[in-house]
Amino acid sequence: MSAPMPACPDCGATLTRLYSPVTVQYNATGFHTTEYTRFEKQVGHERAARFRAQREDAEARARAGRLTPYEKALEAI
Repeated sequence: MSAPMPACPDCGATLTRLYSPVTVQYNATGFHTTEYTRFEKQVGHERAARFRAQREDAEARARAGRLTPYEKALEAI
């Protein structure tokens, strides 16, 4: 980034760097509220409610230490 910019091959003018803003995406626990709202719009309220219940059940089993072998394998990733 600190190297000098080369000249334009067409006109010989010095090139300049342009910086664009960085996009931040939060994928951590606590940021799921908007994800569920968007999900409900895509699949419908009933299906989203079933998905939420399954997720809450899996989280409760994880807290109790009763994960399935598949869920244990996913945690290792």
